[in-house]
Amino acid sequence: MSSEPEAQPGESAAVFAPGPGRLLLHGLSSNQVWVIAGVFFYVGGNLLDRFGKRLQTAADRLLENGLVADFPESAWLLGLVVLVGFLLLLFGLSALLALMRYWRFILLEREGRLIAAGGLFDRREQTLRRTKVTGLVLRQSAVGRLLGCWSVIVRQTRSSEQEPGAGRNAFLVPALRTADRRLTENLLSGAVFPARFVGISPLFRRFAWSRLLLALILTVILLASVLGIDHWSLLAVALAAAIYLPAVQLRFRHWGWALEGRLLWVRRGLLGRRIDGFALDQVQQARVTSSPYLRRHDLVGLELVLPQGTIGLPFLTAPAAAELANRALAAAEQAPTHQV
Repeated sequence: MSSEPEAQPGESAAVFAPGPGRLLLHGLSSNQVWVIAGVFFYVGGNLLDRFGKRLQTAADRLLENGLVADFPESAWLLGLVVLVGFLLLLFGLSALLALMRYWRFILLEREGRLIAAGGLFDRREQTLRRTKVTGLVLRQSAVGRLLGCWSVIVRQTRSSEQEPGAGRNAFLVPALRTADRRLTENLLSGAVFPARFVGISPLFRRFAWSRLLLALILTVILLASVLGIDHWSLLAVALAAAIYLPAVQLRFRHWGWALEGRLLWVRRGLLGRRIDGFALDQVQQARVTSSPYLRRHDLVGLELVLPQGTIGLPFLTAPAAAELANRALAAAEQAPTHQV
């Protein structure tokens, strides 16, 4: 951890206080960069609409005269430089915004409350009672995986799955490194971050790939019969399938769960990762779902309804799903009624 700002008189010592370098990395790995990109494209799109006819006319002339292939290499290089510069600008703005929003961020614990404070121009302080905590969400974007950056969202009573995870009102702890994931043990009472996760059945991958193959064959036959075997849409379908195949593999590898004492951890993701951790006594309802394919292989899907939303696990073995559901419902029945 970085050097921590000193706590004010009467406050507890800081539980976590990342330095400016950590906050910059958080900004670089935050998904807010795509929000900024959306704003840029919206503004840029409006500007391009004003000159759309001119651009279309110029493009048509280039195509008619066969000049596109002979376009100067310096022009293509200039376009590449502009694109790279635009991406650097986006990530730079994201890092700067994160630094201003979480400047001198500090997480404290005092009298059964979690207190998070930070901000450069508008210093914000959030307070959360531990008795209101219903779970944690550890998030890592695709860029965050390269930089080794995580963030933690503390879930609380009355939060919902529709809330933006990193919204202004979310109790978010930014700029964690991989070694800092143990901080979850301070945020959630009785938590022990799992050393390993149990994966779902490999039939998840076979099921997704077989359905893809069937859809691909039918689509190719339909397009070839209607548009012809040499139509460009066939290449587009093949490229889409080539992207989907590794995406299924990544999705399969990220699915997993771990039961540590009274807490259940569920991991999922595609390019990024998300890990939900919650106490079993927070489960309000457990639903076991099935289908002819799953029943044929003695597999089921499990959905756990929590105060903050629903968390699902697909392609579990029937005994494992039954054990998790029974333990969750038993824990909820034995929990004091004031917890949730």
